[in-house]
Amino acid sequence: MFDFLASILLSITHLFAQNPLGQSVGVLAMLVGVTAFSQKNDKRLRQLLTVFTLLIACHFALMGWWAATLSALVGTARNYASIYVRNTKVMLFFMGLLVLIAVLRMESWVNILAILGAAWGTWGVFKESGIRLRIFMFLGTISWLSHNLLVGSIGGSIIETIFLFVNGLTIWRLMQDRHREAGA
Repeated sequence: MFDFLASILLSITHLFAQNPLGQSVGVLAMLVGVTAFSQKNDKRLRQLLTVFTLLIACHFALMGWWAATLSALVGTARNYASIYVRNTKVMLFFMGLLVLIAVLRMESWVNILAILGAAWGTWGVFKESGIRLRIFMFLGTISWLSHNLLVGSIGGSIIETIFLFVNGLTIWRLMQDRHREAGA
C-alpha cells in the first residue's frame, strides 16, 4: 500500500514540476470551484462558475490542451450569459460553439469528454434550476473528471473529484431543505 501511495505522490510531483504555473492555476481554480458548488443560491453558483471556468481555461492553455481551453472559454461566456439570460436560442448558440470547437480542434478522442462536459453544463445553466441544475452540472463533472484523468491534469482531476462530492452534498442539502419546507 505504501508503494502505491508513494507512486501516486511521485507522479503528482513529476507532473507539477513539468508545469508549475499551469498546475498552480489549476489549484486556484479548484478553490473557486469548490466555493461555487457549495452555493445553494443559483445566481451565486453561476457567478462563481464564471470565474472558475475562466481560471480552468487558463490552466488548460498553460498545459497546452487547446480543445479543453476553448471548451472552458465557451463555458466562461456561457456561465456569464446565464446569469442574465435563460433563453433556448442563447443556449443553442453555445451548443453550436461547442460543436464548432469539436470539429476544428479535435486533437484526440479524449477531447470529446471535455466537449460533453461543457454540453451538460450548458443545458443545465440555461434550462434548469435548483436540484436539476446541479444534477446536470454533476453529469458534466463526470465527463470533465474522465477527461482530466486521461490527460494528466492534477488540479483538474482533484477539482472534479471534489466537485462530485461538494455538488452531491449541496444536492442533498437542497433536498433536505425541500423536505423540511414540505413538512412545515
